[in-house]
Amino acid sequence: MKVLVPILIGLLVVGCGKKQSTNPNEGNNTPAKTAKQNVEETPSINTAVEPAKKLSLREKLVGSYECNFDGIASKLVFLENGKVKTFTNGLKIDEETWNISRTEVHIGEGNLIDVYKIESNGDLTFIATIAGGKRKEESGETTYKKIK
Repeated sequence: MKVLVPILIGLLVVGCGKKQSTNPNEGNNTPAKTAKQNVEETPSINTAVEPAKKLSLREKLVGSYECNFDGIASKLVFLENGKVKTFTNGLKIDEETWNISRTEVHIGEGNLIDVYKIESNGDLTFIATIAGGKRKEESGETTYKKIK
């Protein structure tokens, strides 16, 4: 019995001991942080999404356009430097300058200028020529679809 009493006392001491907490702040002198304090101390990362830059009409126009009429594939490639390359059935035909006048694109300079209307979907429709300073409206519509 003399042996049994110390064993029981040892079991009682261990059994009545303080249970270990899973909270790292419990049991030390560090005050618990609130969720707000945790957020404020976290290094801020700018997560605000900036609105996409609105493209100018000139920036929207740059790209490639294709048209197929009477079995002939025609392509216009508008470059940022103000040049447009014209291809027919894959062969480069011409390189001219282009500029925007209101909602129209004028290709060429001097004596002969082709005039294209900019459609709401971004396509281009051939509508007129300017020869010798005189504008002549075209009756048949040829529309170039924007491909990129």
